[in-house]
Amino acid sequence: NLVAKAQRQKERRATESDETRAKRLKQMSEYTWKRRHDSVSATYDRLVRVSREENILLQNNSVRSQIIDATVKRSFLCDHVQVVELTANLRLLTEVHSDERKFANYLLDVGNGNISVEQT
Repeated sequence: NLVAKAQRQKERRATESDETRAKRLKQMSEYTWKRRHDSVSATYDRLVRVSREENILLQNNSVRSQIIDATVKRSFLCDHVQVVELTANLRLLTEVHSDERKFANYLLDVGNGNISVEQT
């Protein structure tokens, strides 16, 4: 039953006009805007779907300002993103993985130029 319903929606969306699609996208984006302050994970799936369809719409008839507004940096998600950098491979700090540690150190030495590949 769910598969048939999804198929009907897909067929209906394939035949809709650009004006109808734009109206539907506006309604969907207003819905996500209302839920903005709830939680990012609650609206994540819907946001991805909206952005994909908006990008498809932008490819057909887009202006520079529309493309810029559709970027991730303009999204409200950007406020909730935190960049985390890996500083240490914690798996290699235990004695259990001594072979992995040796191999990781070898790769680091080759990458830093301490060991040439011909020496091995």
